[in-house]
Amino acid sequence: MGADDLDRWRAEFPILESTVYMISNSLGAMPRRAAESLAEYARAWSTRGVRAWEERWWEMAREVGDRVGAIIGAPRGSVSMHENVTTAAMVALGCVSPRPARNRIVCAAADFPSLIYLYRAQEPLGFELSVVPPEPDFTLSVERLADAIDDRTALVSFSHVLFRSSFIVDPAPVVARARQCGALVLVDG
Repeated sequence: MGADDLDRWRAEFPILESTVYMISNSLGAMPRRAAESLAEYARAWSTRGVRAWEERWWEMAREVGDRVGAIIGAPRGSVSMHENVTTAAMVALGCVSPRPARNRIVCAAADFPSLIYLYRAQEPLGFELSVVPPEPDFTLSVERLADAIDDRTALVSFSHVLFRSSFIVDPAPVVARARQCGALVLVDG
């Protein structure tokens, strides 16, 4: 896709006509057609009420997940959509139980704060949290993140792109170390 193709898409986002929008990690610029979709959703709610769930709403998350899956090469039915990364992490974390020999969660302090809050909330349940600090320039040392992983690590969680600095974390060495230690990995991609 060339620069001309990207310029063509710019008009689809009204806010870009009047401002430089740099916080897509939190709430992306709204596409023009999103307003139409929201109006359609509101119409279904106002005219169909609870029946809208059985008529389509239950399937919407799966439909969107399958569209995203097609883009990233994932099998149909394998991408789960949620309202934000922290909720998705909470769902994934629900599949991990602390055991005495494997009770550590390793994460990066440079991740979105609500993720750190979620992981701290797991400590009373038996998890130990290891938070890897950022570098002074708001990057993340992949070596330090990988070094924090050991045989007690149950889950490693980090963002592929840090929200404060846009630093891109190379996931390969972290994933390799986690596999070596038998830990699960959750990457906010």
